[in-house]
Amino acid sequence: MIKPRVIIRFLCLGIFLFSTFSITISWRSLVTFAVFLASLYILSPAKQPNASSDSDQKTTRHIVNELYPLVDEEELQRSVERTVFGFVTYDATSVTALQQFNPVQENTECIFAKKAKLWGNKDWNQELSLEENVFRWLPTLLQFTIVCRQYKLDGFVIEIPEEYHHNDIHEFAKTFKKILKVISDNDPKNIKCMDKSYVSKRGWVFQFNKMTFFITTFAPFYPATNSRYAFGCDNCFILLQPELSFALHDLSWDTPETNYDNPTSERDRIRCAYRDAGRPYIVPRDITQPMAWDMIKPLTEHDPIVQWWK
Repeated sequence: MIKPRVIIRFLCLGIFLFSTFSITISWRSLVTFAVFLASLYILSPAKQPNASSDSDQKTTRHIVNELYPLVDEEELQRSVERTVFGFVTYDATSVTALQQFNPVQENTECIFAKKAKLWGNKDWNQELSLEENVFRWLPTLLQFTIVCRQYKLDGFVIEIPEEYHHNDIHEFAKTFKKILKVISDNDPKNIKCMDKSYVSKRGWVFQFNKMTFFITTFAPFYPATNSRYAFGCDNCFILLQPELSFALHDLSWDTPETNYDNPTSERDRIRCAYRDAGRPYIVPRDITQPMAWDMIKPLTEHDPIVQWWK
């Protein structure tokens, strides 16, 4: 059907031509004009019929059922677990922290280090606070404690960027305490070991999800004569070693005595290796001394204990 606006336009055109020019109308011109008008209708694009498709006839409920089909409860639970797990965790064996820690792992005198199975923290986001960055890898640390026995994992490496240690042992001690506090505050077993009144005393041990850890640290401010020497690394590292790992390696009982002349145990061999490298491992005279005292070693054996817990 010809649209009214088209007819109006042509009428206006006809009036304009009639009032402006002398026009002789013949039956041939009328026929030609009629054919022209017919062509406007005949040659105009055909309007597509409003065929009712299946989607037009579908109700909202049908569409919802297609997009979000119902599944059985067990499958739903598995889907939730996979999705949430994938969202909050990451591949802790392929992170920058482990790459940066590699010089320490490859060069330290510990005989177990090179083959140690380690996980690391998620890469730091400089736009977030220290606490927010720790939150990002806490679920993976929790995963670590759950699978540690099964996979025989040896440690969780936490890399500390320069802005949080400034190549200063006291600045590092502040950051160290903050990180342990965030982990402790979010302990799923609610033990919150950092809130205990005896952190600096015998009997205290750092734990998360009921897994106890032996903690060592490495930093660029340690000289090459210190057993915590970082072998040229720019950043500091906190190594959370599950005490379970020592048992899995069948490590002998700790003792303040070392047989340097004829090393027989793995502890003897490790201590001899440190001594031979020029960075003797300072063994406490009393093996029951508080664990917190040895987490951040002093720069030299003559310096006072680093009281990071204060």
